[in-house]
Amino acid sequence: MSAATVLNLLADRRSYYAFSSQPIENDKLLRLLDAATQAPSSYNEQPWRYVVAKNGEASFDKVLGGLIEWNQLWSKPAPILVVGLATKVFEKNNTPNAHGWYDLGQSVANFNTQAQLEGLEIHQMAGFDAEKIREAVKAPAEYDVVVVFALGYKGDSNVLPDAAKERDLAPKSRKPVSEIAFNGEVGKPL
Repeated sequence: MSAATVLNLLADRRSYYAFSSQPIENDKLLRLLDAATQAPSSYNEQPWRYVVAKNGEASFDKVLGGLIEWNQLWSKPAPILVVGLATKVFEKNNTPNAHGWYDLGQSVANFNTQAQLEGLEIHQMAGFDAEKIREAVKAPAEYDVVVVFALGYKGDSNVLPDAAKERDLAPKSRKPVSEIAFNGEVGKPL
């Protein structure tokens, strides 16, 4: 795969609100999780953990119930909700791992890129009650509940409530490189 193809794949990525209820094939799901495991991490600790909750199972309803109302509204049809956890301490010496969230983020990015390759979409959420999610997935105290994301095939935006439909159909926008990258110090053009 050429660099241009990867860049195009990343540029085409969106956080859609409309999900089809079409189930995700298990082999695809396993490839996404395998891609997630390939991410770099501090001391190779791989502090990420994923809880997969499939629609139609009790775990899905429990995770859904931990989301804020807005996120429940649009994510309910998704075939899968995934909870991303990060370990709080290094296994090797039981000291705090200040990079666990960052490492989980890299792992989720890998997961997301593989999802794009597989024709799937993910929509990451910060709008949830971490303690409700912790209880829903029975996450021990040594894990931080960091992210929840919906996973599935793109659905029909026209079935969404107006506010979500508007967001789904709006053009993607990104800040230009000149606003996010600097030469030697913040504010100095690159």
